[in-house]
Amino acid sequence: MKDQYMLVVEARDDRRPPRIARTVVFVEVTDVNDNSPVFVHHEYNAIVQVDARVGEIVRTVLALDADDGSNGEVEYTLMGGAEGYFDIDPVSGDITVQNVMGLDVENRNFTLLVQASDKGKERRSSIVEVPIIVRNKAMPVFREQYYSASIPEDIQLFSSVVQIEAISPSGRKLIYSVSNGNPYKHFDITPLTGVITVTGSLDYETQNRYTLTVQASDTLTGVSSSVMVDIAVDDVNDMAPRFPMQDSDAFNKIRYSLETDSDEVSSLFRVDASSGILFTLKQLDHETADSFNFTVVASDNGVPPLKGVTLVSLRVTDMNDNPPSFLPTVYQCTVSEGARRGSFVGKVSAVDPDKVDEGILVYSIVSGNDDMAFSINSGSGVISLSSTREPELSSFYDLTVAATDQVFTSSTMVTVRVTPINKHAPSFMFPNYNIFFAENETNGSSVYQVEAVDEDEGIFGEIDYSIRSDLARSLFEIVSDTGEIKSRLVIDQDVLGSRAFTIPILATDGGGRTGYTNVNLNLRDRNSYKPQFELSKYQGFIQTGALAGTTILTVHAIDKDYGRNALVSYTFSEGTGPEVKELFDINRQTGEVFTKRDLTEQATDHGSPEMYEFVPVEVTILHSQQTVPSFDSTTNLQSLTISEDTEVGTVLTRFHINGNATSFLYTLVPGNTAHTNNPVKFSISREGELSLTSSLDHEITSWLSLTVKAVPMWDDPPVVAFHQVAVTISDVNDNPPVFEEQHYRVKIEENCVIGSQVIQVQASDADTDETIMYEIVDDDGGRVKEAFQIHPNTGVITTVGQLDRETIVSYTIRVRATDGAVGDDIRHTTVTHVEVGIVDINDSPPHFMRAVYNAAVREDAETGTVVTTVEAHDGDVDHNANLTYYIISGDPCGHFLMDSLTGDIAVTKFLDRESRDRFVLNVTASDGVFTHNTKVIIEVEDVNTHAPSFLQVSYKNEVMENQEEGLDILQVEATDIDVGENGLITYSLQGDGSEMFRIDPQSGMLQTSVPLDYELQRFYHFEVIASDGGGLRDAALLSINVMDENDNPPMFTQSTYNVSVSENTTTGSLLTRLQAVDRDSGMESRHKPYMNLTWTLHEP
Repeated sequence: MKDQYMLVVEARDDRRPPRIARTVVFVEVTDVNDNSPVFVHHEYNAIVQVDARVGEIVRTVLALDADDGSNGEVEYTLMGGAEGYFDIDPVSGDITVQNVMGLDVENRNFTLLVQASDKGKERRSSIVEVPIIVRNKAMPVFREQYYSASIPEDIQLFSSVVQIEAISPSGRKLIYSVSNGNPYKHFDITPLTGVITVTGSLDYETQNRYTLTVQASDTLTGVSSSVMVDIAVDDVNDMAPRFPMQDSDAFNKIRYSLETDSDEVSSLFRVDASSGILFTLKQLDHETADSFNFTVVASDNGVPPLKGVTLVSLRVTDMNDNPPSFLPTVYQCTVSEGARRGSFVGKVSAVDPDKVDEGILVYSIVSGNDDMAFSINSGSGVISLSSTREPELSSFYDLTVAATDQVFTSSTMVTVRVTPINKHAPSFMFPNYNIFFAENETNGSSVYQVEAVDEDEGIFGEIDYSIRSDLARSLFEIVSDTGEIKSRLVIDQDVLGSRAFTIPILATDGGGRTGYTNVNLNLRDRNSYKPQFELSKYQGFIQTGALAGTTILTVHAIDKDYGRNALVSYTFSEGTGPEVKELFDINRQTGEVFTKRDLTEQATDHGSPEMYEFVPVEVTILHSQQTVPSFDSTTNLQSLTISEDTEVGTVLTRFHINGNATSFLYTLVPGNTAHTNNPVKFSISREGELSLTSSLDHEITSWLSLTVKAVPMWDDPPVVAFHQVAVTISDVNDNPPVFEEQHYRVKIEENCVIGSQVIQVQASDADTDETIMYEIVDDDGGRVKEAFQIHPNTGVITTVGQLDRETIVSYTIRVRATDGAVGDDIRHTTVTHVEVGIVDINDSPPHFMRAVYNAAVREDAETGTVVTTVEAHDGDVDHNANLTYYIISGDPCGHFLMDSLTGDIAVTKFLDRESRDRFVLNVTASDGVFTHNTKVIIEVEDVNTHAPSFLQVSYKNEVMENQEEGLDILQVEATDIDVGENGLITYSLQGDGSEMFRIDPQSGMLQTSVPLDYELQRFYHFEVIASDGGGLRDAALLSINVMDENDNPPMFTQSTYNVSVSENTTTGSLLTRLQAVDRDSGMESRHKPYMNLTWTLHEP
């Protein structure tokens, strides 16, 4: 029992796994009187002579008390049976003769009751009986009342221990024998000399004390007396210390030491040399090393010292002393604005080195989660779009995500970039903008700035402006990012062809969605044209006596300006004399004039500044008998309509002067404009036949005003007649339609709603009132018409089928425009191409190339080693196909890290195949809207990092001697948690005595290689070695005890015994004692029936 204990007290809470704390408590045990005295010997026999002197010591008793102090002090008292003849010393326990004994007590037996009491407060006691025999003087008397001896346990057989000597009062011969205390014949006594010898093997660890009763007998009378012989077996250092210790007190002063080749173990632990208590030198860290294996050696103080070893396997229990840590330290995630609520955004992963925290980390978003747009799975760290998020998301978020193990908390930054979707098309405020622009501005002048609005953000809100007409682009340009329209030329109506012009504008956003408007340009006139008289000269005739106010002729001038600048007023020029002004006047608005002689007339416009033109006017005044020839309106056409496709040379009509036989010469008065036959389109013969001399084009000139002049051939001065003919040029379908652009390009999103407008194509026809019909000419096997249709009247192209960019990237639509009406003889067509690019939207989920990826990595792979690379493909393009990879589960301790962009999976911490030989990682690829999962199975390949380890530090067994070789004794077993060649164990033997045995290298079965002999060697101690295929090894101690068998005959100690006997010897007297020994012996001889010798007498 111990009086002091060292306890390690452990406290743990109810968590799973629990948190643990420990402390050391030293307990000192104070003594209480809980033990009674115990007599050392249970048999205290004594013989005393009847004439013994008073005070003579008869016997000594001894009692011990395990308590300390007064509780352990023993006092002796005679409680009865002495009858006044005996007494006891209360301290020493010596029993002495108290009074002289007479013949009345001769051969009488006394039984004394001796009490041993301690001196505690509550005294405890024990009682023993001491038998005393009173003998007469003829009884043998031993020289000592009590014999004792000490012998070593390894004493040689038949060695002398002690000599017992008794004296016969009559001087007769005595015979000695052992009458009690020697059941297994470990001792014998020489009958005549009384020398006690060792006849059996002794073992201190089995029995360390023997109490023999030796009897001395008178060979004549048979009277005998006995004495107690106490033989103590002293321990010798024949057993190495073993755990737990079993050596004797003499060699139990054990010194402990720690044996290891590891500097780490030496720096962390020490063992107290005296107590064997193992102490730590430094704070242990489970995360650095979770277990230690080393050897503690126990050495005794023998010479030479023997040693015992034990393997200490120490497991460092984990406790929560480390905060979680994120890998990587910063996260970048992407999610589409169009992702649904609950969609995957990303995953954070924290690793806690503490095993007790494995699987219990709790994740949360602690800041940056504006409007609660995101949620996080507290167990897995998966971030998703919140089910309560607002429809509109910001372009990015900086989230602070925390991971806690309930004691420590760490955080990381997660930047979530929201990729926009093209929800809105550009929109102009007005479908048409009506603006005015001053003509004749310098080229590069700003015309107007249009502006479209797109409610999207980012690239989808960026607008690109363009002009969608070839003609308009030749005259104007537009700044693509501002919408400012500028002139390319000096713009006037001659350039535009009219005073109004339409510029079609297209606005396209970054996603290909479009918006349309028209800028209707109206030229603001700058009075840039002079008035122009239709004829280069005017002639008129009037008779004398004509009444005042008679119109002589009418002049007419045209101004190509617009508005007020085109208003023409007529006046006489400054050179006109006063006499003319007295005779003639001119209507300022109509140009009607009166005159008598040659004069010049002026036409002035109303522009600012005023511009004017001059034309000569000749007026001839006739005498009263002269008549002015005239054209008969009934026989001469005043208007004429001809088709623009009339053949050149066609005679259209004939003019002649009515009722006058005078011959006239017919001509056409030259004009100044196209409407007055300049350039010449018509001519008239001398005879008055009007014919077409040049081809007509209704689209250039749709009407003419011809002045036919008839000059008499013989009159002098000639009186000329004039006739006005209005010629109308009727239109024929001689022009094909012309598209605004010969090649249209437009984009539209895939998956748009059926019926969505793609673009409007427009064609114009120079012919008058031509109806244009549109249709799609499908040359692509029907693919185009399955996807698009065109309105036959408006040219608006819309979708009729679902568009899928992953199936068809773009379409080329051939649109045909046809003029005229169905059934017309002449119809013209033209074709344009519309390139429709299908804009990608994120509608295709990513897809891993394989459902399962298999990879292998050596367990000694360095951190950063890339194990494998996963790859997913997305049918979308550009940012919609940007994939992010995550490890979702399967790696709770963070042994691997995935590159979110490349899909590389790399080692981040040291692997141990023996702890975990296989990882099944669940990996996700996300494109911001959709996800796809795959499994990555990583096999950890073995490296010879572990030595074999025996299941036991030592093995022992017994084997009977003389057994044939090949006897199975025991089977050892070692394990090696490596695999393959590194885990293949081979057994071998080494050490003294190992040559007597053999072991199966594979099974570990130990066998004898030769028969063993108990009498030659009883114990074998050697080592068994377990070696793996990588050269690492472990050793265990083998202890084999050889068991004795009856293979030796008894042998007498003497070849001849000589005995003499007196003739008056009493019957039954002991004459002598024969001695025989058997070499078969051992500490287990008590169990061997062949050790019981049988004695018989044989006749000679």
